[in-house]
Amino acid sequence: MTLEPPFLIAESKSTNYLLVPLPRDDKSNYLRLADYQLANWSILEKDLLTLVETSEATFEDILFLVIHTA
Repeated sequence: MTLEPPFLIAESKSTNYLLVPLPRDDKSNYLRLADYQLANWSILEKDLLTLVETSEATFEDILFLVIHTA
């Protein structure tokens, strides 16, 4: 299944969640390994949008996102 545009990622999702160390469910350490940091959050956003635009989404992918971002 492909997702239909427009694809939007809230800036706060990167700057207040994904790239900020959190006491629980921290993702920033993994992203830092790929050289994503708060100072370059827009690169992460661009790369995520490229991934969404060029990839097929499976039901399992969507279910994982729903469960883990709730």
